[in-house]
Amino acid sequence: MDLLENVTIQEAKNLLSHIKKNYQDISLIKSTYKGNYYNENKDFLIQIGLIKEEPTKLTITTKDSVTNDLLIEKILESSEEIPELVKSYLSRFKLVENQYSYNNYRIPEEIPIRKLLIDLDFIFHHPNTDAYYIFENQVTKHKSLFESFSTRKKIPPKALEKDLQHKLAFGNKAEERIIKYEMEQLQDFPELLGDIKHIALEDTAAGYDIRSWEKSEEKKERYIEVKAISNGESFDFHWTNNEIETAKRYHESYYLYLLPGNLLPGKTTNDLECEFYIDKLKKIQDPFSEIFGDGIPDCTTDKNKWNYKADGFIISYTNDK
Repeated sequence: MDLLENVTIQEAKNLLSHIKKNYQDISLIKSTYKGNYYNENKDFLIQIGLIKEEPTKLTITTKDSVTNDLLIEKILESSEEIPELVKSYLSRFKLVENQYSYNNYRIPEEIPIRKLLIDLDFIFHHPNTDAYYIFENQVTKHKSLFESFSTRKKIPPKALEKDLQHKLAFGNKAEERIIKYEMEQLQDFPELLGDIKHIALEDTAAGYDIRSWEKSEEKKERYIEVKAISNGESFDFHWTNNEIETAKRYHESYYLYLLPGNLLPGKTTNDLECEFYIDKLKKIQDPFSEIFGDGIPDCTTDKNKWNYKADGFIISYTNDK
């Protein structure tokens, strides 16, 4: 989504106005344009089909007034790279209580997309939920688009790879923040501080991330599985079979720590920084009993406040002779 980093709706409209005034002469347009990021905004307008570039001139392809509605229509009609990125972002909005919302901040490259859509009066931010919503009138206008999002999504391999890298970085930094948090909690037990261990750095199959301690003289172990979640109200997370079995084995000594936060932009994955909301940390002791009760059922279940479902199966074939 770096292609949109320097694209703004105002600059795109200014460039269109400048093209009209200078009779489409490309050399005159470039030499007299006073706006910012000429090439980026020109490429954006080309990709959504509002201008056509020839060796010596830029031609505007419409006689209609360039309104936000027209720009949205052109973006959604185009199959070029930038419009496809915008549509891919919109497909991440989920219909909850008759509103399309999205509160995942893990992907820094989404920032220019969000800004573009806010400038187009397509989405807005709600401070109470810290989520983004699509304006109802836009959903009504583009009903077929949102209906299409219920079908299988197209995810390019590079986008998937980058998303996985960001999720891994987000999770690692959440674990580091919880290490710090546990040390703060055990300040009255200095003899335990040196025994807090980041197990995930040594054994990814342990079924938990951190070994800490209860605040008592008995030196009772606490096994912590950290789940970094995007800042919001849903607290969605993925719990592996191995982690579930480990929680079942340790019962009251096992904790799930659900830590909300945002992944902040960086030039590379190694530069990414995180903003965590430790005051919103949700700690669940003995989560196996809390979530599953007497055992894991065979189907999707709603047990009180916990909703869960299987997202896959391990299949094997036995060749009986």
